[in-house]
Amino acid sequence: FFFSSRRRHTRYISVTGVQTCALPILINISIITDYVYYISTKNKFNLFLSGGTIFGVGYSKENRSNGSSIIDSTYNISDNKANSWSAGINLSFGVEWFVNHNFSIHGEYQTQLLYQYVHHTYTSSFPKRNLDSVLTGNSIQKSFSLSPANVLIGVSLYF
Repeated sequence: FFFSSRRRHTRYISVTGVQTCALPILINISIITDYVYYISTKNKFNLFLSGGTIFGVGYSKENRSNGSSIIDSTYNISDNKANSWSAGINLSFGVEWFVNHNFSIHGEYQTQLLYQYVHHTYTSSFPKRNLDSVLTGNSIQKSFSLSPANVLIGVSLYF
């Protein structure tokens, strides 16, 4: 969902995304806080620049079974999990149309500089083979990225 509450020069945005399926399970929650500077505030259409911070956490889990035959020697069961967090800055520019004093529609383009940390763990077993083998492991991924993130269209209510 998208929620914004604005005063004339400051906007706080909270973006939360949660997606769950039977398999895999994916949960990501991100919070973006922006300061907005309006270039002109005297018109119905106003240009603005904004910048702020981003923080996010995530979790994913996937259980898989490959092969379905009793004779199938490649049959395996795997369990994959990942925990992640990210932090960075958000920059955007856009235009806002004030329909009236309490309601506006806006569009903006964002770019983000993010640091992301992901910890993967996995377990695979091969129960249908003659030798009952289990593989386990984990990996850590750290990365920086600069990327165009979103083109947003939103609605703002002023109280």
